[in-house]
Amino acid sequence: MKKLLIAVALMLMIGGGVVALASELNPADINGDGKVDMRDIGIVCSAFGAYGPTDQDWWSVWGPNDEGKIVFKYWTATEPKDLPEGWYSTLFAKQEGAPHWNRLADLNGDNRVDMRDIGIVCTNFGK
Repeated sequence: MKKLLIAVALMLMIGGGVVALASELNPADINGDGKVDMRDIGIVCSAFGAYGPTDQDWWSVWGPNDEGKIVFKYWTATEPKDLPEGWYSTLFAKQEGAPHWNRLADLNGDNRVDMRDIGIVCTNFGK
């Protein structure tokens, strides 16, 4: 009995409860009900096509080209450093993620929900 209490306490500390433990055993069991079924496929389908937030910003960069005309370029990175003389940059936008993003549906961890994630659920269906 003492070992069982220690195991449960450890699960609560590490995984946040039994639901988290069930999901660790089978990551395709998204809702943590102990089986991979149509509900799990539905969760992935409802987030299909979504992308998650990133730490990258969109920076607008502009300056003169070799002919002296002003040209615009876009970088997706942290703030550009060491720009050529006469070039400027400003923060253009931040990528916050799609409104229907669900990190639990991103089963392969590539920051988007696509057919690969549906494939993982389908491969584990019924388990």
